[in-house]
Amino acid sequence: MRLLVEVPEDAAFARHGSVLYFRVPNVEEAHAALLARGVDFVTAPHVVHRDERMELWMAFFNDGEGNVHALATEVP
Repeated sequence: MRLLVEVPEDAAFARHGSVLYFRVPNVEEAHAALLARGVDFVTAPHVVHRDERMELWMAFFNDGEGNVHALATEVP
């Protein structure tokens, strides 16, 4: 589980609900599968963090109730 406490830089993420991060084996494959099913993505898969250990890839989507959640994959 990840907890992120911050002030959103982008208005698309300025909601009153909690953001859930769903860990998936491959964010690009999960994004494509959910996009094909009609999920409304705010962003395509992209790197949100990089260090000497890994890259963290995420793709953010709307849940239909005004909240934004994300798919997440750590790539060594």
